[in-house]
Amino acid sequence: MLSMEPMNAVEEVDTLAGTAVAQAGAPLLKIHERVEQEGYMFPIDLGARGSCTIGGNISTRVQTQLIQ
Repeated sequence: MLSMEPMNAVEEVDTLAGTAVAQAGAPLLKIHERVEQEGYMFPIDLGARGSCTIGGNISTRVQTQLIQ
């Protein structure tokens, strides 16, 4: 088993390119909070946003619709 828990940083938010670089173990909530600081929003929003990781979302091909 490989734990991604220590790899939980959002390394960069590039406002010019509109991109964010995050490590595989970064919780979805942490990514939401970080990009919001720059005036952006992250389009994936799940009920498990505080515990699911971006690496897990990518590996399982998570898809959602953001409803506001």
